[in-house]
This record gives sequence, C-alpha cells and structure tokens, in this order.
Amino acid sequence: MTRAVLMPDEVEKAERLNLSVCRQGKQDLFALPCAYHVDKKCSIYEERFKVCGGYQCEMLKRLLAGEVNLDQALEIVRMVQRLEQEIYQLLGKHDASKSVWDLFNEFLNTEHNTSGEALKSHPELLLKARMLSLLGNKYFEPKLDAELNAAVQPLRASIPS
Repeated sequence: MTRAVLMPDEVEKAERLNLSVCRQGKQDLFALPCAYHVDKKCSIYEERFKVCGGYQCEMLKRLLAGEVNLDQALEIVRMVQRLEQEIYQLLGKHDASKSVWDLFNEFLNTEHNTSGEALKSHPELLLKARMLSLLGNKYFEPKLDAELNAAVQPLRASIPS
C-alpha cells in the first residue's frame, strides 16, 4: 500500500480527519489513495497536507522543464483517462474508493483466474492495462509499471509462448 509522509504538526489534523495514520521509523504516514481525493481533486484543498501541496507528477515535471507543451500534456491526460474508463468497462465495475489497479488486481486474483485464464481470455483488458501502465510509468508515476508487472508475473508462466 502506498503512503504519504506527514509533517509532525500535521498528525493531529490527519487523525481529526479520520485518515489512517501509522508510524514507520521516525515518519508518520497516511494511506493512499486519500479518502479526501474525490472526483480527481482534493476535497480539503484549503487545509491539504504539505506533501500534497508539494507533489508534482512526472507529467508536471516534464511540462515545467519544457519537455512537453500544454497541448501535448492535456492530450496524454485525456488518453490515460480514456484507457482507465475502457478498463473499468471491461472489468464491469467502477468503485470510486478503489484505483483501476486495485480493481485490475482483484480481477486477476479471483479464484477462477489464478490459472492464468484472465490473461488468456481477456487479451483486450491486458493490452489496455499494459498501455495504461506504460503511459503512467512514463508520464505520471514510475511505480505503476512495477505494480502491473508484479500483478501479472505469477500468471505469465501459465501462458504458452
């Protein structure tokens, strides 16, 4: 599970907001996705945490560095949003409290899919998930590709070459 680091003076606020706070070493963390990230935006923006205010995805870093222009960045965002919606449709559900990756992993880990049937019988889903992973890895969060690979690795062995 992914977590965000809290500053020492933010722990009380996080607990007041009923976020799941844990201590790891000397750091206080809260679980992501954040319960206050609703409809792709922060619902407590005015009192957001420092880690949230300072966050820059890879796309924003590329935009600020002049590696992509605004039109290119917006087109990539739209492409990712379309892929996410297509994956939700292929999975047959959309749960706002879970990421597309959580639902994809649930699909892969269902009892009837443990033998690799998910990958054999749903190539379009796997292809779209891989495309989303590649775009996410390149433009947003480098960890997404690792998450997808970890999810499908046990199933790959069962697919004939």
